[in-house]
Amino acid sequence: MVDKKTSLSEVKGLSKKTLEALNKAGITTIGELSKYSLDELQNKIPDLSKTTLKRLLDKVSELKTKNIAKSIEKTEVEKPKTAKEPLKNTSKKVKPVKEKKSRIEAKIEKTGKLSTTKKTKLTAKPSEPVRRIIGRVYSFERGGAKTSNNKVLARIVDSSKKIEELIGVKILLKYGRNIAVKGKIIGKHGNNSNVKIRLDRPVSTAVLNAAIYL
Repeated sequence: MVDKKTSLSEVKGLSKKTLEALNKAGITTIGELSKYSLDELQNKIPDLSKTTLKRLLDKVSELKTKNIAKSIEKTEVEKPKTAKEPLKNTSKKVKPVKEKKSRIEAKIEKTGKLSTTKKTKLTAKPSEPVRRIIGRVYSFERGGAKTSNNKVLARIVDSSKKIEELIGVKILLKYGRNIAVKGKIIGKHGNNSNVKIRLDRPVSTAVLNAAIYL
Protein backbone atom coordinates (compact mmCIF):
# COMPACT_ATOMS: atom_id res chain seq x y z
CA MET A 1 0.00 0.00 0.00
CA VAL A 2 1.36 3.45 -0.93
CA ASP A 3 0.86 6.84 0.72
CA LYS A 4 2.14 10.39 0.28
CA LYS A 5 5.36 9.58 2.17
CA THR A 6 6.23 6.62 -0.07
CA SER A 7 9.62 7.15 -1.75
CA LEU A 8 9.60 7.35 -5.54
CA SER A 9 12.41 4.78 -5.55
CA GLU A 10 9.80 2.21 -4.42
CA VAL A 11 7.57 2.85 -7.44
CA LYS A 12 8.06 0.13 -10.05
CA GLY A 13 8.87 1.06 -13.64
CA LEU A 14 10.83 4.29 -13.01
CA SER A 15 14.21 4.47 -14.74
CA LYS A 16 17.42 5.48 -13.00
CA LYS A 17 17.60 8.64 -15.17
CA THR A 18 14.06 9.68 -14.15
CA LEU A 19 14.76 9.13 -10.43
CA GLU A 20 18.01 11.12 -10.62
CA ALA A 21 16.25 14.05 -12.35
CA LEU A 22 13.45 14.03 -9.75
CA ASN A 23 15.87 13.86 -6.80
CA LYS A 24 17.92 16.70 -8.32
CA ALA A 25 14.75 18.83 -8.36
CA GLY A 26 14.07 17.98 -4.70
CA ILE A 27 11.15 15.62 -5.43
CA THR A 28 11.65 12.33 -3.56
CA THR A 29 8.16 11.16 -2.52
CA ILE A 30 4.77 10.58 -4.14
CA GLY A 31 3.27 13.38 -2.03
CA GLU A 32 5.83 15.92 -3.25
CA LEU A 33 5.29 14.89 -6.89
CA SER A 34 1.49 15.20 -6.56
CA LYS A 35 1.82 18.93 -5.75
CA TYR A 36 2.88 19.78 -9.31
CA SER A 37 0.96 19.95 -12.59
CA LEU A 38 2.45 18.76 -15.88
CA ASP A 39 3.38 22.31 -16.94
CA GLU A 40 5.03 23.02 -13.58
CA LEU A 41 7.10 19.83 -13.81
CA GLN A 42 8.26 20.77 -17.32
CA ASN A 43 9.57 24.09 -16.02
CA LYS A 44 11.11 22.49 -12.93
CA ILE A 45 12.69 19.44 -14.64
CA PRO A 46 13.68 20.39 -18.22
CA ASP A 47 15.88 17.24 -18.47
CA LEU A 48 12.78 15.00 -18.77
CA SER A 49 10.44 15.02 -21.77
CA LYS A 50 6.77 15.93 -21.54
CA THR A 51 5.83 12.32 -22.45
CA THR A 52 7.97 10.92 -19.61
CA LEU A 53 6.51 13.37 -17.09
CA LYS A 54 2.92 12.65 -18.21
CA ARG A 55 3.55 8.88 -17.91
CA LEU A 56 4.98 9.48 -14.43
CA LEU A 57 1.94 11.49 -13.26
CA ASP A 58 -0.43 8.87 -14.72
CA LYS A 59 1.41 6.12 -12.83
CA VAL A 60 1.17 8.01 -9.52
CA SER A 61 -2.54 8.69 -10.14
CA GLU A 62 -3.08 4.97 -10.84
CA LEU A 63 -1.31 4.02 -7.59
CA LYS A 64 -3.52 6.44 -5.64
CA THR A 65 -6.69 4.98 -7.19
CA LYS A 66 -5.64 1.44 -6.28
CA ASN A 67 -4.79 2.60 -2.75
CA ILE A 68 -8.27 4.13 -2.27
CA ALA A 69 -9.95 0.97 -3.60
CA LYS A 70 -7.98 -1.20 -1.16
CA SER A 71 -8.91 1.07 1.76
CA ILE A 72 -12.62 0.86 0.88
CA GLU A 73 -12.41 -2.93 0.52
CA LYS A 74 -10.65 -3.24 3.89
CA THR A 75 -13.25 -1.03 5.58
CA GLU A 76 -16.12 -3.14 4.22
CA VAL A 77 -14.48 -6.35 5.43
CA GLU A 78 -13.97 -4.94 8.93
CA LYS A 79 -17.58 -3.77 9.34
CA PRO A 80 -19.12 -5.62 12.35
CA LYS A 81 -22.17 -7.68 11.58
CA THR A 82 -25.22 -6.42 13.41
CA ALA A 83 -27.03 -9.01 15.45
CA LYS A 84 -30.59 -9.69 14.45
CA GLU A 85 -33.05 -8.44 17.01
CA PRO A 86 -35.52 -11.05 18.31
CA LEU A 87 -39.08 -10.63 17.12
CA LYS A 88 -41.24 -8.96 19.73
CA ASN A 89 -44.50 -10.52 20.82
CA THR A 90 -47.19 -8.26 19.40
CA SER A 91 -50.08 -10.26 20.77
CA LYS A 92 -50.26 -8.12 23.92
CA LYS A 93 -52.54 -5.13 23.92
CA VAL A 94 -50.73 -1.85 23.58
CA LYS A 95 -51.79 0.86 26.02
CA PRO A 96 -52.77 4.12 24.34
CA VAL A 97 -50.11 6.80 24.72
CA LYS A 98 -51.25 10.21 25.84
CA GLU A 99 -50.43 12.88 23.32
CA LYS A 100 -47.82 15.22 24.70
CA LYS A 101 -48.32 18.92 24.27
CA SER A 102 -45.61 20.96 22.68
CA ARG A 103 -43.62 23.36 24.84
CA ILE A 104 -45.21 26.34 23.07
CA GLU A 105 -48.77 25.04 23.59
CA ALA A 106 -48.07 24.35 27.27
CA LYS A 107 -46.65 27.86 27.76
CA ILE A 108 -49.64 29.51 26.07
CA GLU A 109 -52.03 27.48 28.20
CA LYS A 110 -50.17 28.43 31.39
CA THR A 111 -49.48 32.14 30.81
CA GLY A 112 -51.97 32.99 28.10
CA LYS A 113 -49.15 34.64 26.13
CA LEU A 114 -46.82 33.59 23.37
CA SER A 115 -43.23 34.65 23.83
CA THR A 116 -42.02 36.95 21.04
CA THR A 117 -38.33 36.49 21.80
CA LYS A 118 -36.43 36.01 18.57
CA LYS A 119 -33.37 33.81 18.31
CA THR A 120 -30.46 35.39 16.51
CA LYS A 121 -29.26 33.28 13.60
CA LEU A 122 -25.53 32.96 13.13
CA THR A 123 -24.50 34.02 9.67
CA ALA A 124 -21.92 31.84 8.00
CA LYS A 125 -18.58 33.44 7.28
CA PRO A 126 -17.81 33.82 3.58
CA SER A 127 -15.40 31.15 2.41
CA GLU A 128 -11.89 32.11 1.27
CA PRO A 129 -11.74 32.68 -2.51
CA VAL A 130 -10.21 29.87 -4.54
CA ARG A 131 -6.68 30.78 -5.65
CA ARG A 132 -4.57 29.35 -8.46
CA ILE A 133 -0.80 29.00 -8.85
CA ILE A 134 0.61 31.40 -11.43
CA GLY A 135 4.35 30.95 -10.80
CA ARG A 136 7.22 30.09 -8.47
CA VAL A 137 10.02 32.00 -6.73
CA TYR A 138 13.51 31.29 -8.06
CA SER A 139 15.70 33.99 -6.47
CA PHE A 140 15.97 37.18 -4.41
CA GLU A 141 16.49 40.58 -6.04
CA ARG A 142 20.14 41.60 -5.68
CA GLY A 143 21.84 44.94 -6.16
CA GLY A 144 25.62 44.62 -6.12
CA ALA A 145 26.55 42.75 -2.95
CA LYS A 146 23.23 43.53 -1.27
CA THR A 147 20.24 41.15 -1.23
CA SER A 148 16.69 42.43 -0.62
CA ASN A 149 14.94 40.04 1.75
CA ASN A 150 11.52 41.47 0.92
CA LYS A 151 11.90 41.43 -2.87
CA VAL A 152 11.95 38.19 -4.86
CA LEU A 153 12.07 37.13 -8.49
CA ALA A 154 9.48 34.70 -9.80
CA ARG A 155 8.88 32.80 -13.05
CA ILE A 156 5.27 33.02 -14.29
CA VAL A 157 3.92 29.72 -15.65
CA ASP A 158 0.27 30.77 -16.09
CA SER A 159 -0.22 31.73 -19.73
CA SER A 160 -3.81 32.99 -19.30
CA LYS A 161 -2.57 36.55 -18.76
CA LYS A 162 0.20 38.65 -20.24
CA ILE A 163 3.07 39.73 -18.00
CA GLU A 164 2.11 43.39 -18.49
CA GLU A 165 -1.39 42.65 -17.14
CA LEU A 166 0.04 41.20 -13.92
CA ILE A 167 2.06 44.28 -12.93
CA GLY A 168 0.40 45.89 -9.90
CA VAL A 169 -1.57 42.73 -9.04
CA LYS A 170 -1.55 41.54 -5.42
CA ILE A 171 -0.45 37.93 -4.79
CA LEU A 172 -0.04 35.42 -1.99
CA LEU A 173 3.20 33.48 -1.46
CA LYS A 174 3.00 30.16 0.41
CA TYR A 175 5.93 28.08 1.67
CA GLY A 176 7.10 25.84 4.50
CA ARG A 177 4.43 24.67 6.94
CA ASN A 178 1.47 26.75 5.78
CA ILE A 179 3.38 30.05 5.95
CA ALA A 180 1.73 32.73 3.82
CA VAL A 181 3.07 36.18 2.90
CA LYS A 182 1.21 38.83 0.91
CA GLY A 183 2.92 40.79 -1.82
CA LYS A 184 2.58 42.72 -5.06
CA ILE A 185 4.03 42.28 -8.55
CA ILE A 186 5.96 45.50 -9.20
CA GLY A 187 7.54 44.92 -12.60
CA LYS A 188 9.13 42.66 -15.21
CA HIS A 189 12.59 41.12 -14.85
CA GLY A 190 14.47 40.55 -18.10
CA ASN A 191 12.86 39.62 -21.41
CA ASN A 192 11.39 36.29 -20.30
CA SER A 193 8.28 35.56 -18.24
CA ASN A 194 9.98 36.68 -15.01
CA VAL A 195 8.68 39.34 -12.61
CA LYS A 196 9.73 41.24 -9.48
CA ILE A 197 7.59 40.90 -6.36
CA ARG A 198 7.68 43.11 -3.27
CA LEU A 199 6.56 41.26 -0.11
CA ASP A 200 4.90 42.76 2.96
CA ARG A 201 7.71 41.50 5.19
CA PRO A 202 11.25 40.05 4.89
CA VAL A 203 11.55 36.29 4.31
CA SER A 204 14.29 33.64 4.47
CA THR A 205 15.74 31.44 1.73
CA ALA A 206 12.98 28.93 2.52
CA VAL A 207 10.81 30.80 -0.02
CA LEU A 208 12.91 29.61 -2.96
CA ASN A 209 10.67 27.50 -5.23
CA ALA A 210 7.60 28.63 -3.22
CA ALA A 211 4.29 28.85 -5.08
CA ILE A 212 2.83 32.22 -6.09
CA TYR A 213 -0.98 32.34 -5.88
CA LEU A 214 -3.24 34.85 -7.61
